[in-house]
Amino acid sequence: MILTVDLGSPLPPYEQIRAQITTMAGSGVLAPGTRLPAIRQLAADLGLAAGTVARAYRELEAAGIIATRGRHGTHIARPPVLTPGQRADQLHRAAASYAHRAGQLGAGPDETIRVLRQVMAHLTRPAARKDHLPPRQTSAARRRSSLTRTSTPASTRTPVASRQAAQHTRRSPHSRLRQRNAA
Repeated sequence: MILTVDLGSPLPPYEQIRAQITTMAGSGVLAPGTRLPAIRQLAADLGLAAGTVARAYRELEAAGIIATRGRHGTHIARPPVLTPGQRADQLHRAAASYAHRAGQLGAGPDETIRVLRQVMAHLTRPAARKDHLPPRQTSAARRRSSLTRTSTPASTRTPVASRQAAQHTRRSPHSRLRQRNAA
C-alpha cells in the first residue's frame, strides 16, 4: 500500500492517512477485504507515532470504511458511499492540491494534465491495481515469521558461546541423553 505523509502540510498526519485510505477504498484501489498493515508497522513505515496511525484507524472504523477483526487484522470493510456533491468536492480538492504542487515544480498545464492522464491510465489497468495491494501472507507464514527469533551473529559471539552453539547444533537429543546417563 502506498501512503505518504507530508509533515509540512497544515493537515494533521492522521487526517492525511484517513483521507488517503478513504480515497483508495472509494476508487477500488483497495478492494473490500484487503488487509491493511498493523498500526505499529504502518507507523514505523511512515516514521510516525503509533498513536497517530491508531487515531486514523479509529476514525476510519467509526466511518465504516475499515473493520478490525482482532487477531485477523484490519481490513477494508466497504467502499465509502459518497453523495455526488461530496465526490465532486473531494475531487476538486484533490485536483487543486495536485495543480498547486505541479505549479511548485514548475510544470505547465499541458505537462500537468499529461502526467495525470498517465497516472490515471496506470491506476485503471487491472495489473497495475494489484501493485498497490499489500502482499498476502498465509496464516502458516505469519506463524513462522512471528516465531522466528533473530540469533546473535557468529562474529559477535564469545568463543564459549560459539562452542556451545556448535555443540548444541551437532548433538541429537539421544546423544545428550546418553551423556547425562554416563555422568
